[in-house]
Amino acid sequence: MSATAIPLGHALPHAVDAGDHSPASEKLDGLYVEKVNTTWDDTPIVSPELEARITRKFDRHVVPWLFGLWLLAFIDRSNIGNARIDGLSDDLKLTGTQFN
Repeated sequence: MSATAIPLGHALPHAVDAGDHSPASEKLDGLYVEKVNTTWDDTPIVSPELEARITRKFDRHVVPWLFGLWLLAFIDRSNIGNARIDGLSDDLKLTGTQFN
């Protein structure tokens, strides 16, 4: 039995009984393969109050940590430039692009 490639973005078909020949099925390697729906129609309903609570909780708990990480990364990038000006490349005997 040979493998058949399924394009990305398509749902995987499933085999059905050989007696079922609906228009939505096609024959593949001796099996009838039914095409399945690839859309998601069953979206969850979230109340506006719950969504507001989750957003506030995210803003209070996650955003401060993200800001702190961003600030530390900014300070680190700034300090490496200051260290080069202060003579780090001379102390470590770096030449050309070795500092990068």
